[in-house]
Amino acid sequence: MDSCSDFAALPVRDVALAGESFAAVSRLADEEGGVLLLKNGQPRYALLAISGSGPETPAEDAEALEISRKLIERNRQAYTELSK
Repeated sequence: MDSCSDFAALPVRDVALAGESFAAVSRLADEEGGVLLLKNGQPRYALLAISGSGPETPAEDAEALEISRKLIERNRQAYTELSK
């Protein structure tokens, strides 16, 4: 998933359901690609299905550079702190 807005498309369940019936929640993640879990009504965890959710072929150089650029921009503050 590329951004937090991508999580909006996931089905939403309470984290307590995951504790009670992980099999049901993981089955839903398999069907939908993931599940957003709420704790106290707030998004807390995302359970993502890994198999079949990623690209089948390696990313092209231009695509990899664009992904890297987005990650650097999104985490610029953390990178700045780490460089000190």
